[in-house]
Amino acid sequence: QKAKEKKATINGLEHVTTEEKANATSQVDQALEQAKTNVGKATNKAGVDSAKNSGIQAITNVANPSPTSYTT
Repeated sequence: QKAKEKKATINGLEHVTTEEKANATSQVDQALEQAKTNVGKATNKAGVDSAKNSGIQAITNVANPSPTSYTT
């Protein structure tokens, strides 16, 4: 859910190139996959909760791309 929200925010940004959006959404995907892996490796509920929370934080920490500065 958090990954979908973050991607929607990124894709809704104006004045950002398609490439910048793709790079940021790729980082979200990588964070999501890492979180899934960590949840899968957890051996108890506390481990699952910790992996889930860490994954959500990693997704949240992906920086939204900033508009590129163009020189004339």
